Amino acid sequence: MIIGIFVAIRRPKLHRLTLQDYPEVDPTKFAEWHSAEIISTDTFLWASWGSCLIGNVIIGIVSDIELTLAATIAFRVFLFVGTVLWFILAGLKSSKARKLREEAGIQWPK
Repeated sequence: MIIGIFVAIRRPKLHRLTLQDYPEVDPTKFAEWHSAEIISTDTFLWASWGSCLIGNVIIGIVSDIELTLAATIAFRVFLFVGTVLWFILAGLKSSKARKLREEAGIQWPK
């Protein structure tokens, strides 16, 4: 979650970037990178903050229901695996955005 704070602070600056900030970059490559970077950032924020928020809400709802020990363990494993998969997806999207940035010769952050 702490890393999510730094990513969230960086997001508005990323969102405001335009092609005029990088006149030497091909417009198509810039647009492709910019879109991939925003998607990557949003995916990471959902993975970090969203999983905590959704997990806590679901745990709060489920805690009112009496579950067997096996069901409780299965539920927690499901939440953990879901969070890990979300972070893996965020990493894949980040890797794609980094590759596009390097191919376009974009220096970020500027």
